[in-house]
Amino acid sequence: MKREEARMIAEELAKAIAPFNEEFFSAKQLAEFLKVSESYIRHNKELPCVKIGGSIRYPKSKVVKFVCNI
Repeated sequence: MKREEARMIAEELAKAIAPFNEEFFSAKQLAEFLKVSESYIRHNKELPCVKIGGSIRYPKSKVVKFVCNI
């Protein structure tokens, strides 16, 4: 494999895995970030969240966009 081919493959791979590089808040981290109670976070059904394993996590980029649009 030539260097240019390897670079192109690496770029395509980086694009493919980009959605999986998202950073997440836990409910406690998000509460500290927003300066609200953890209970408020857990009961707010409008906040963007995903379930990972048995835990609810809040994607940082989506939470920031959500908060900016309030």
